[in-house]
Amino acid sequence: MDGIFNMENFPKVDILMAIYKPNLKWLEEQLISLNNQTYKELNLIVWNDCPDDNFNYDDFLKKYINKFKFKIYKGKNNFGSNKAFEELTKLATGQYIAYCDQDDIWLPEKINVLVKYMIKSKADLICSDMYVIDKKGKIVADKITKVRPHQIFYKGTNLFEYLFSKNFVTGCTTLVNAEFAKKTLPFPKEYVHDWWLALNAAANGKLEIVEDSLIKYRIHDTNQTGMLNGVNTKKDYYDKRIKLVKNRSEILIERFADNKTLNKFAQFAKYRDLYYKQRNLKNFYNLFKLRYFNKLTTYFELIMPILPEFIFKFIIKQIRNGNI
Repeated sequence: MDGIFNMENFPKVDILMAIYKPNLKWLEEQLISLNNQTYKELNLIVWNDCPDDNFNYDDFLKKYINKFKFKIYKGKNNFGSNKAFEELTKLATGQYIAYCDQDDIWLPEKINVLVKYMIKSKADLICSDMYVIDKKGKIVADKITKVRPHQIFYKGTNLFEYLFSKNFVTGCTTLVNAEFAKKTLPFPKEYVHDWWLALNAAANGKLEIVEDSLIKYRIHDTNQTGMLNGVNTKKDYYDKRIKLVKNRSEILIERFADNKTLNKFAQFAKYRDLYYKQRNLKNFYNLFKLRYFNKLTTYFELIMPILPEFIFKFIIKQIRNGNI
């Protein structure tokens, strides 16, 4: 896609970057890629989420950011990425927000392309596909689905329903209308910020997808997100995949109470929880009846209680590696 975008009045875009003890080499590469953006009306706001980090990031950023202004804030406490991005969203003054991680690389035309799509589609949130790179920056895939087959980009009118149980929007690929983003605050602790923004856009606004890969997304051992990240035992699975989803469904019901399909999804989440705690025919039947929300997950959880631990761990490993 053409990276040149001619407008008399360029909407201002705030790049919001949260950092926590970053790998300085990766941060350098990210900053250079931000400075090389072909879009002109940019501003960078950085939130350092490590109160004990005394590194001089101001001088560090000055080495690599010289085409637009930047400002660094430092929290008094470690908030975690979700709360950090919430604070950054509050600080944004531009028309659009581009959320940014500390270890990726943006293609020069990224912001230009997304602003063009945003204005044309009048969307509230736009996301793109991405290249995948390893620790050394080598491209290992030109689409995220080649390493995460479950991350399918859905299109159509029922995106809200797809997003109940699975997020396909990655924050560092997004451009978001700032006024819309601020209306979604606060970000619930049960949702990462990109998922929460996507749900709100699908329910109360407009969510669009750009099929171009516009960033190089670095996958490494310390990534916070990933398929079944942190799941090693059945108890882990319950806490992170069953109990958490039930809590999320309750939050959605509170915010989007009028959606009939959401009420059904809340029942699905409820019976996943009940079946894990008490395996009987009634709970089995009720969960099986609602399997259309996620058939593979339902079938797995119906047999999970009888699986030996070593088989459970093997299956989790296969899912995490994208083999299932």
